[in-house]
Amino acid sequence: MFPLVTKAAGMMITRSDVRVQVLLGHLLATLLVVVALHPRALGAQDMPPDSVPAGAERNTVALSFVTQDLTFVVEDVYRVRETAREVLIELSADVLFDFDKADIKASAVTSLKRAATQIRESARGDVRVEGHTDSKGSNEYNQTLSEQRADAVRNWFVSESGIADLQFVARGFGETRPVVPNEKGGGEDDPLGRQRNRRVEIIVMVVD
Repeated sequence: MFPLVTKAAGMMITRSDVRVQVLLGHLLATLLVVVALHPRALGAQDMPPDSVPAGAERNTVALSFVTQDLTFVVEDVYRVRETAREVLIELSADVLFDFDKADIKASAVTSLKRAATQIRESARGDVRVEGHTDSKGSNEYNQTLSEQRADAVRNWFVSESGIADLQFVARGFGETRPVVPNEKGGGEDDPLGRQRNRRVEIIVMVVD
């Protein structure tokens, strides 16, 4: 088929030119209808809703979400008991260490620095560092873990506290010295009781 050729005002118009003109005409007509029916559509994103005061600024806020899986809340992570002869500082092992570990966590440094300040101000002799566990696991395992944790705290005081004129003596007692029962009255497991028993005690002599 030969293309349609028309002469108009000295110009050659082909069938393709006609199709383009028809298509442009349809698009223009559609645009006019949209503007007539929805005069705010084209600039809607640039216009604040009626409820926003005039002159208000828009800010884009990037939100990040953190999911935390908490099985219990650690409470009273720093306890102090004082007598005429000594100060006993009790630190929760759950704050100092990860589960079944003996490496001091970075988040434990605040509590250790607080204890170091109290030791520096009060100590008049050797400082004892004693590790304790709950009753879960074998006696042998708990004994070893308590010793490792006591050693870790002792080593931190020696290397990080800046206290050079005191002797720190570490010892572990495993599960043999609970401060509260590990089980409830009916023999049920008591997670809060076991949490309290997982601890490191620092005994500071305050008299010569």
